[in-house]
This record gives sequence, structure tokens and C-alpha cells, in this order.
Amino acid sequence: MKTILIIEDEKGLRDLLGKALDHEGFQILTAENGKEGVKLAEEQHPDLILSDIQMYPTNGYETLEKIRKLPSNRSIPFILMTAEPSFEGMR
Repeated sequence: MKTILIIEDEKGLRDLLGKALDHEGFQILTAENGKEGVKLAEEQHPDLILSDIQMYPTNGYETLEKIRKLPSNRSIPFILMTAEPSFEGMR
């Protein structure tokens, strides 16, 4: 079974994503912030990471950078999510 780590500071969205992906047969790990997400990624080595961009204190870009510094996690696909309707904040 493939494992997906969801890093999202809004509990409602985190739970909704988790339930939807669980329903599709994925094992779900959740973190409410970037620091917790980095720790879970290091411990669990998920197959995919979904992360919100706008989080505090560590945003999604900083979380990605920290996870990529871990040699065992460099190849994990990482998708950044945002609810922002504009492209200005996206890379």
C-alpha cells in the first residue's frame, strides 16, 4: 500500500484530504505543520508528500527544502498546494 503524507495546517482540509485518499486505498500520514512533516518524512519515508504552501512557522517551500536535505527523502515526489487564486506566490 502506498503512503501519502499530508502537511496542512487547516484541520478541516487535512482531514478531508486524508479521508478522500484513504477511501482510494492509500495509507495516510498527517502533519499539522512543516516541522512535524519533516519529522514524519524522516521516520516514515512516504511515497508522496502533499504540502500546503502557506503555513506558519515553516511554509511549504521551507518544508520542501528541509525534506530534500535528508538523503533518504530526496526522491520522494512533493506536491505543493495552495488556495491562492493568483500565480504571483507560486514557483
